[in-house]
Amino acid sequence: MKEQHEEAVATDLLKALNFAAKFLRHGNDRDEPDVLFTHQGKILGVEVATAYYDSQQARMEWQIARGIDKPSPKTLTSIWHGSDCDDIIYQRIQQEITDKCSRKYVGADLFWLCIEHRGFLSDYGSTVACVKKLNVSQNNLFDKIFILYQAGMNEGGGFRVFEVTARSDSLMKA
Repeated sequence: MKEQHEEAVATDLLKALNFAAKFLRHGNDRDEPDVLFTHQGKILGVEVATAYYDSQQARMEWQIARGIDKPSPKTLTSIWHGSDCDDIIYQRIQQEITDKCSRKYVGADLFWLCIEHRGFLSDYGSTVACVKKLNVSQNNLFDKIFILYQAGMNEGGGFRVFEVTARSDSLMKA
């Protein structure tokens, strides 16, 4: 299920960017990016990470996805309780970027990092503010780093992609 999730997130990223690439295979769990694609004769490796508010939210979402927990159709399922949700998701995204940028990857010509933003209480404006604050070391392997944000229905739905650069004051919306 983990590989299916990684492939789905990477595919959603490529679709949102209108970037034509063909799925090649899943990476190994040692030193390759999670998902490998071909694009114009080159191999694109996409490393996927997911930023949740906390481990309890991650556990609950994965248990529901695996069918371990079955939410009642008659009530709301509480996945996360807390405050300062925008700051917390910013910290979690920053942790994922710092962790992934400290690793070395092989097996591709181009390396992209995609952080799936699972902070469902955030909106577009708070996500823009989050991305502007992120710090990325200039000494990392990734050619591009993206935040994949799923907009709420009040924002038109669908995915929004933000590119994060090594300069934390730079923001490009795709």
